[in-house]
Amino acid sequence: LNIIFTLIQLAWQLNQAYYQKVIDNERFKTEITEANLAVLTHQLDPHFLFNNFNTLYYLIDEDQTLAKRFLKNLSSIYRHLLQRKDENQIPALEEYKIAQQYWSILQERYAEALQVDNQIDTQHLHEKQLPPLVLQQLLENAVKHNQIDPQQPLYIKLHSTYQAITVVNKRNPKTPTTSTGIGIPNLMARYGHLTDEEVIISETNNQYSVTIPLL
Repeated sequence: LNIIFTLIQLAWQLNQAYYQKVIDNERFKTEITEANLAVLTHQLDPHFLFNNFNTLYYLIDEDQTLAKRFLKNLSSIYRHLLQRKDENQIPALEEYKIAQQYWSILQERYAEALQVDNQIDTQHLHEKQLPPLVLQQLLENAVKHNQIDPQQPLYIKLHSTYQAITVVNKRNPKTPTTSTGIGIPNLMARYGHLTDEEVIISETNNQYSVTIPLL
């Protein structure tokens, strides 16, 4: 009986030790994931400022009234970034509204040289989440890497399903272009920590397409 009792006690202790190890490993993975997400999210700050201050710099000489409006809207978006800086996901509808504000800034800047075809159905966004400023990143990426002028307008199309949002832009690459190299890798890395769903990138000679999952 003593032997049986000892074996039962030993088995229970081993079982407890095993589950404690599993719990500790999962806690460690969670802490690492949260730390990685924090680093990746904070990378957006210099990236966001670098690209938009560069736009503002050229805009001041072209149209000071428009430059003031651009700066006001830019401040509003950056305020949103600061308010959400510690969050890994936000409501998709909120992210969509920020993207609308951002492309209105871009269209004020480029007028007919930038044409946005918005086919997003807001019904698809209800009760869904997105990483903060992910749509803004995609719009910014399209503008940054392509030539924009009235003779060669930049076309950007946005459309949605209940599973994802796709942003497609016509390709007319700038040469050369200055890049921090953070935008798309950051976006893919953030999604890699949040979901098993993949960010799908498709590129041809004529267009560049990014599909991001709704979470």
